[in-house]
Amino acid sequence: MLTFLSAGTCTIDANQPGNVAYEAASAVSNSFTVNAIAPGAPTIGTATAGDREATVTFTAPASNGGMTIRRYTLTSSPGGITATNTGSPIRITGLDNFTAYTFTVVATTDFDNSAPSAASNSVTPSTAPMVTSVSVPADGTYAPGTTLDFVVNWDQAVTFTGTPQISLVIGSTAVQANYLSGSGTTATRFRYTVLSGQMDANGITMGALSLNGGSIRNAYAIDAVTTLNSAGSTAGVLVGAQNQAPVNTVPATGTVIENSTLAFGNSISVSDADAGNGDLQVSLTVSNGTLSLSGTTGLTFVIGTGTNNATMAFSGTLANSTRHWAG
Repeated sequence: MLTFLSAGTCTIDANQPGNVAYEAASAVSNSFTVNAIAPGAPTIGTATAGDREATVTFTAPASNGGMTIRRYTLTSSPGGITATNTGSPIRITGLDNFTAYTFTVVATTDFDNSAPSAASNSVTPSTAPMVTSVSVPADGTYAPGTTLDFVVNWDQAVTFTGTPQISLVIGSTAVQANYLSGSGTTATRFRYTVLSGQMDANGITMGALSLNGGSIRNAYAIDAVTTLNSAGSTAGVLVGAQNQAPVNTVPATGTVIENSTLAFGNSISVSDADAGNGDLQVSLTVSNGTLSLSGTTGLTFVIGTGTNNATMAFSGTLANSTRHWAG
């Protein structure tokens, strides 16, 4: 049995060599035409939708019918829109968004067309999801253990897989706000929890949204565009231990004879959990009299001198400030 691989003229030559018993036979040659047939149907692969377009993969037929396949034609259903290519894949444009399509592929040689392939999977072209805005944490100082939430708003509902991330820089350290919630809606939340020791007095920096091995797609399996449009400012989003307000104690109401001295003792005091060895800024004001401290060592005055002043303002450590008030 002979198997013919291509169309054209086939020549068969027959030769019989001789041996000790027989003389060699005369050579015989015969030529005949091998006719082409239609190629086999391609095997359909996978259709993937885009914005008013789709891309379809396929596998060439096992038989080309004896002739070179010149092109493949992709046809949509509905609409009968076509696109051609010399191989897989084929990109087809001019589709209507939000319309479901399937596709078939036909192979063409100089002799004939193949039968259509089986229909592809159904896909629906649509616009890619876009970020419309990003809400950032309110201005303020965020201490260790507090959370920084970022809400990414989309122009259409999106579905998340995995854990996409938004990059942040706190101080000089790069960190990631991880996807938290909102899949299937138009508002998705990302969160970062501040760690002990992290500081940023100039405002954190927000970077790009990355998929981190996951995906963000709409209901038609179209990948989202991850550009963070219209993001809020993070210049006022600070990170560090929150400064607690000082606690001031002043004397109770009392009476004194005119032109006499009233000693407050320890009835004026300030406590500040955040002060440490840093300087405090203190302002003291009195009506109908003047104030004098018991000393001024270690204090720097902005207003007054510390002696016989109606108003004085100074800075100094908590220890230096409070030891001069007892007088």
